[in-house]
Amino acid sequence: MIGEALLAIKALDSAFVVVQTAIAKKKEVEDMAGEVGRFFTAKKKVEEHIQKARQAGTDDLMVGSALEEAITIDQQEERIERMMKKVGDYYSRKGQTHRWVKIKKEAVKIEKKREV
Repeated sequence: MIGEALLAIKALDSAFVVVQTAIAKKKEVEDMAGEVGRFFTAKKKVEEHIQKARQAGTDDLMVGSALEEAITIDQQEERIERMMKKVGDYYSRKGQTHRWVKIKKEAVKIEKKREV
């Protein structure tokens, strides 16, 4: 389980680097669908591992004390928040805020369907 969590975190980092690179190259929002999609897939996997760790206790996300696990979870959640803000800011700078809002709403709908 630890290996899976670490791989998910690494995939999230990699996906975000790709999105940042696309942003740095001033790539158009419409052309970033693949990169943003991979970022969201990786984000979801990390969030799933965080949820499992919270439910299962110290053995699920990282080995060590409960404090270490809490710090790791907090760090990953904070990183996800920063990444989401950067992607949202990019859409905003490109005049595509409405699309970002629509994407986030659609993601919530999809999540609800998956939970059922």
